[in-house]
Amino acid sequence: MIIHKKIKSWLLILLMTPLGGLIGCNRNNDHLCICYVYTNGVQTGIEELGDLMDRNECEKQSYFISDDNYSSCQTAGAGSQVPNRN
Repeated sequence: MIIHKKIKSWLLILLMTPLGGLIGCNRNNDHLCICYVYTNGVQTGIEELGDLMDRNECEKQSYFISDDNYSSCQTAGAGSQVPNRN
């Protein structure tokens, strides 16, 4: 059961990361690094880490504490809308 949750969490992260790169493309190459924070498997927050031009550097800001506690960081174009914060 725990392995199933872990696989499910990682699949979600792997699917979200490239999607964020596609959404965040713009001609100026001016990107924000946005991290989606999950606690007990539920999204509990969104953090803007500021201007990071490099997508790889932004993704390195992601962290994994346990199956249910992690963050997924990805770049978004400066003109993109960030979902409402809870």
